Amino acid sequence: MSILGLDQSTHTGWAVGHPGGLPKWGVHHCRAKDSDHGEAYARYRAWLIDMFTEHGVTRVVFESPIQAGSPVTQRFQWGLHTVIEEVCSTFKLPCNEIHNATWFKYWVGSGRPSKIELKLGKYATESAWKKDMSLRQAANRGWLTDDHNIADALGIWDHACFLIDPSYRFRRGPEIRRRETKQERLFG
Repeated sequence: MSILGLDQSTHTGWAVGHPGGLPKWGVHHCRAKDSDHGEAYARYRAWLIDMFTEHGVTRVVFESPIQAGSPVTQRFQWGLHTVIEEVCSTFKLPCNEIHNATWFKYWVGSGRPSKIELKLGKYATESAWKKDMSLRQAANRGWLTDDHNIADALGIWDHACFLIDPSYRFRRGPEIRRRETKQERLFG
């Protein structure tokens, strides 16, 4: 079973692999500033088809569109959502939408920064905290990236692996479990 996890946006983070295996990851830039939405959706569709073929994808898990930003941004997000579901339907692949707060709490252990972190001014915004924490969690698992879109996709993928096979979390190896336990004590 090859799962594709998507953090879809104009810079879509993606992670793909088998539960218990080492995922592959990257980012897909799907919209040039001068392109219209229709052109971007067509390119996104072609990219998804290439991903399905190249990686033998058998399930797709993607983040629910966030209800924030301008109306144009929201419209674009919902369009990507529609393209993902349409392509999955065409290929008869199961696809699951997962709310940001659900996978993020699994991934980081908390959905919000502590009052102490906010008072100390370490992070200017909650969004900056979330990006940093997602990058830290990816690094704790040995999945090094400096792109928060990729780190988020890894979190979505990791959560999907756990939902499909709950024993997955305990088969990742003692070093990762030790890091997770330490991380939970520090930030949980």
